[in-house]
Amino acid sequence: GRTVRPGPGTLRLYWPAETPGARRVPHASIIDRIESIPRRELYFFALYRILEAGVVAALVFSPLAELTAAARSHALAAWVACGYLVAALALLMLGRNERLLLPIVFGGTCVDILAVTLATHALPGVGAGLAMMLLFNVAAAAMMLPLRYGLAAALLASAALVLEYVWSMLAGASSGRPLAELSMFISSYLALAWLAHQIGQR
Repeated sequence: GRTVRPGPGTLRLYWPAETPGARRVPHASIIDRIESIPRRELYFFALYRILEAGVVAALVFSPLAELTAAARSHALAAWVACGYLVAALALLMLGRNERLLLPIVFGGTCVDILAVTLATHALPGVGAGLAMMLLFNVAAAAMMLPLRYGLAAALLASAALVLEYVWSMLAGASSGRPLAELSMFISSYLALAWLAHQIGQR
């Protein structure tokens, strides 16, 4: 290492010298830089997922269903609400296993995307609200995962919106959202994923 030698009686500072040819790992995530990520972040992420599942269930089974537009498929909405709630509770319990952080975070985000896509098709009247709620899931995943996984989650969410739009068109029903809104959500997913990952580096 290098040594700074000031006058007598002063403090000496030491720091390691850089190793020639040392390789720096780009785009390190929180999981890469912290040996054991605090469980609090994963816990609150899982709680937010339960909140999302609860909102979907409320839109299907509670009196709130009367305040929204008619469901395109009430049976599909009911199955999605029940399945999403069970999956959210399971992910809350599995989230305590620190050895499976990456598959739990990325896999849980994929579950969120699938549930929101199916719920949007079944309940087109609240599709914009569900897509906005998914913004947090994409941002949280991008903040905790390596950049390639964060961008992959954003791309999956964007592709799911496009597929649901095409699905609605092929079924002969209106998707309930213009193309301009679809493009804004896609750009928001990608931009927010990159921004959240940059914030996670700090």
